[in-house]
Amino acid sequence: MNTLNNITGALSVLMIFVFGVYLSFKTKFFQFLGLKNAFKTLIKDLFSHKNSTNGVSSKGAMCTALAATIGTGNIVGVSGAIALCGAGVVFWLVVSSAFAMIIKYTEIYIAVYFKKSMQNGFVGGTMYAVKYGLPKRFLPLGVCFSALLLLASLGTGNLIQINTSLSGLLNIFPKNFKFSLEVSVCFSLITAVFIGFLLLSGIDSVAKTCEKTIPFLLLFYTASSLAVILLNFDRLPQVLAMILEGAFTPKAVTGGAVTSLFLTLKTGIVRGIVSNEAGMGSATVAHAVSNNKNPKTEGELGIAEVFIDTAVCLLTALVILLGNKEITYGTDTGLLLALSGFENTFGAISKYILAIFLMLFGISSVLGWGAYGTVAAEFLYGKTGGLVYKFLFSAACVLCPLISVDKIWSFSEILNSIMSIPNVIAVFLLFKGFKNITK
Repeated sequence: MNTLNNITGALSVLMIFVFGVYLSFKTKFFQFLGLKNAFKTLIKDLFSHKNSTNGVSSKGAMCTALAATIGTGNIVGVSGAIALCGAGVVFWLVVSSAFAMIIKYTEIYIAVYFKKSMQNGFVGGTMYAVKYGLPKRFLPLGVCFSALLLLASLGTGNLIQINTSLSGLLNIFPKNFKFSLEVSVCFSLITAVFIGFLLLSGIDSVAKTCEKTIPFLLLFYTASSLAVILLNFDRLPQVLAMILEGAFTPKAVTGGAVTSLFLTLKTGIVRGIVSNEAGMGSATVAHAVSNNKNPKTEGELGIAEVFIDTAVCLLTALVILLGNKEITYGTDTGLLLALSGFENTFGAISKYILAIFLMLFGISSVLGWGAYGTVAAEFLYGKTGGLVYKFLFSAACVLCPLISVDKIWSFSEILNSIMSIPNVIAVFLLFKGFKNITK
């Protein structure tokens, strides 16, 4: 599986990087020019008190997309990447986000342009853009994308999130705690019922829940991370230098435990893609259901999403590198590095704080991905397929205590890499039909 992961990861990195560079030049690097306007739109939406009467509000769509984007991968994924390859992955993660912003803007713009009005709102995404924007011979692209989105929602969007949330929860208990399996099963069952109830209530309920939780989660996690950075501020120049040095000469930082520049670059970019989802096309589903009919303003929210997601990843990385004076490189330590980064600064109480963050981030991410998977299932199998999917997706939460998280990460990274192929091809073909995409 590792060999397949490396091959698919390398292909997706190359494809998304080239596509990001292509879009950047074609749009005259609009991701930087549009960033200011993106945050104006974001702030306007976040502080809007207008209730939606037709479909999901732009604010709700944004928070649903952020819920799916900002999950446990922002904590554990970054922690594992640093442990595997050193501090240099942070540099490549940030660099890749510059191109990710324009990819996400473009794919959301196109999805919103081709979305369709339904009885209770709107529906859309890359699969619908293919169906209504390209000749019929390209429909297999949309079908392939939907099928992969379904599978990815179970891996990246469900098993990883719940499994990692469980790891955080079990860290609260002593190491010799005898009832870990019982606690895990109870947590999984409660989560399954909660997720199932909201998914069955419709995407409106999902969006309203995300509206109320995501801004506060982001605020508190940012404040906690900044506190760690400020309390270790004297080491910040040293850590920043370590990130830059490790980006090009990993072995200089890891003491020879990692010697491959390609592995560092690939891991940084792939973990960035898993985190911000640019190029995967998943977020197009959330933004297409918005009642905002302006593709440009909705696409600009995608730029802001990638920026926010990267900022959270960077905060996590700095907590890890500042809070841990010594790191053992070469193996994925998962949650431990992030946990010790907070614990070395705040003491034992931090494990309770981080456990809460992981649970809330994880559950909100599962909720967002559940909404994505529902739209994909309905595209493939109609309303009945969507209903069946909701039950299966909720039931999958219960399997998490029984599955190895390492295997889930590898499986999910492979799926994410493959899913980006039909999405990027579709967006590339559709993009050629838009001459004023940034005007």
